[in-house]
Parts: sequence; C-alpha cells; structure tokens
Amino acid sequence: FISYCKQLGGVGGHKSASSKSFLGDGTKVSPSDAQPGDLCIFSRGGGGHIGIFVGWSKNGKPIIIGGNQSNKVSIKTSRQNLIGIRRV
Repeated sequence: FISYCKQLGGVGGHKSASSKSFLGDGTKVSPSDAQPGDLCIFSRGGGGHIGIFVGWSKNGKPIIIGGNQSNKVSIKTSRQNLIGIRRV
C-alpha cells in the first residue's frame, strides 16, 4: 500500500516488501518534528508495519493511515513499537 502511494506521489515505489526496509528511505525525522504525510515504521511480532502519519493521539501514540488490513484503508491509533519516522 505505501509503495503504491509513493508511486502515485511521484517519489518511486519500493523494492522490498519488508516494512523495516523503509527505514532507509528519505530523511530521518524525530517524533517532535513529525508532519502529516511522513512514514511511520513499526516493529511487531512476526515483522513490522508502516503507515502514513496523521497526527498524535491524546495519549501520545501516532495516528496513521494504513492499508492491507482486511482489504481496506483505515485510520487508526497505532499501539505498536514505533522504530522510525521518515520523510520522503
């Protein structure tokens, strides 16, 4: 899903299906500098997850747009371990 969005945005796709491989894309961003549209990369059991940053929840968790969950796009607060934010 994220690779497809990158292609639509004119910044190219991605060669790996691994979410953690996105840690090498674009520019590293600190959580305090995160802006809507940045990529949030998460670690979770069995692999990882990636989403498009929307904002922060009241309890300090990232709110993201994600795809590939139940064949739909969703906006949700992530409870997974945030391991990086990238601006592409």
